[in-house]
Amino acid sequence: MIHVLEHTRTHVEIDGRDFLLAPGQDLVELMDRIEEAAQSPGTFVHFQTDAMSLSALISTTTHVMIGVEVESATDPPLALSEFMIPEWEY
Repeated sequence: MIHVLEHTRTHVEIDGRDFLLAPGQDLVELMDRIEEAAQSPGTFVHFQTDAMSLSALISTTTHVMIGVEVESATDPPLALSEFMIPEWEY
């Protein structure tokens, strides 16, 4: 049996600068706050990275892109030598 482990990393790019979100943040809620701020003359949206708390001024001219990177890891492959037939001696 192979166990697949998924680990996600979420990137928020704001006007060309990439930020890696700290784990556990509610992405849907952050996206809602960004959408709301984008309809305003300018509003700060707060979020966390692993290293710091950030506040980005979001307005109608801000370009924001969200990316979710999924890394999958599986159990190590079985050693094929376990299934090989030994060489025959002639």
